[in-house]
Amino acid sequence: MRVFTISVAVGALLLGPAGVAAADTPAACQRLVPPAYGPTVWAAAEASTPVPADIIANWGRGYDGADGGPGLSQNAADRATIRQAKARGIHVLGYVWTDYANNAPGYPVKPWMTPAPLRAVEKEAMEWYRWYGVTRLFFDGSTTGTGHGQLSYYRRLYHYVHSHIPGAQVWINPGWYPPTAAYMSATDVLMDFESDYDTLAASPPPHWVYRYPARRLASAVQLPDSQASGLAAVLAVTRADNVGHVYIADQEDYSALPGYWNAEDADVAAECPVG
Repeated sequence: MRVFTISVAVGALLLGPAGVAAADTPAACQRLVPPAYGPTVWAAAEASTPVPADIIANWGRGYDGADGGPGLSQNAADRATIRQAKARGIHVLGYVWTDYANNAPGYPVKPWMTPAPLRAVEKEAMEWYRWYGVTRLFFDGSTTGTGHGQLSYYRRLYHYVHSHIPGAQVWINPGWYPPTAAYMSATDVLMDFESDYDTLAASPPPHWVYRYPARRLASAVQLPDSQASGLAAVLAVTRADNVGHVYIADQEDYSALPGYWNAEDADVAAECPVG
């Protein structure tokens, strides 16, 4: 994600849309990582100045019809899209759905689940790499549990990716704070929050989060357009929460960049030099 560094300057006291204050912290750099889940997101992100550091690629189909993945076959148009993004300096993250490690020992696949056996997840990771040269993988549908072999599942996945893909980077997304730092051994970047701003403001991260560099933590926050005036406050809270990768969205399905995208892009870029 290092086309440029992007940051938020957190002021003395910022008041968010829910009236929650963000504590005074030093300015620090963050990096934007929008998920490209809709047809307009990719082009609009590439046309931005500056461009986001990363983008999550999702062609919408994966193992056994799961939502998300590299697609069921190699596609020349997708390859060209990825090459163009890389030429613009954007790091591409290949999306893979893991369905909460539902084939971990003692945690069997249920009839209503889309199966995500480890071998299938590994296969999709390698397809991103072999088909498109993508070395950064975003494993969605992670858990925070450890009682049914889930942590072992993600550790095995982490080691597999790093053993088979040179220069790999692994992201996992449980969307909530694990109770301990154990999951940091299974990922290079942990998306420890994915929800709305009111929940973020009311849910400070556990203390172990602050033992890690911010570049190893990510958050995605929902902020309706009607609350766009609180954008700076939301970004300030993510900084205070030690988040190095951030995306503020107004669509729960990430189907389009938010209406306040230009302000978000400018806000996070303002305090850090290009480099």
